[in-house]
Amino acid sequence: IGDDAMTRRELPPAEWPKLTMTALDEVWTHLRAGVDRVIVVEEGDRIVGCWTLVPVVHVEGIWIADDYRRTGNVARRLLAGVKELGGAMGAKAVITSAYTDEIAGLANRLGAAVLPGEHFVLDLEQL
Repeated sequence: IGDDAMTRRELPPAEWPKLTMTALDEVWTHLRAGVDRVIVVEEGDRIVGCWTLVPVVHVEGIWIADDYRRTGNVARRLLAGVKELGGAMGAKAVITSAYTDEIAGLANRLGAAVLPGEHFVLDLEQL
């Protein structure tokens, strides 16, 4: 396997079905043409590597004063704001982290899906 035989390119949406045999098998059908981007490395016609860039809205830093936490009123208003502003940003979903059991419980009650694996921040200026 030689480096000279490999090429890297952006895979256009019309070719996303080629991702079926990759780690993106269950993901590619949810990607949005014109928004999400797929990078592939190929050797000939075979995809030997891929990675997807998906712009996401990440909500973070939820905080509610202690004496307002159990009523749900503040959380409902915050959620309505996230839905309104996130929707205005074009988001169909948002990502958040749960740094307390209380926040994890809220996310679970709202039907949030747990992301698999560990998540990291890559500083592109440091690569």
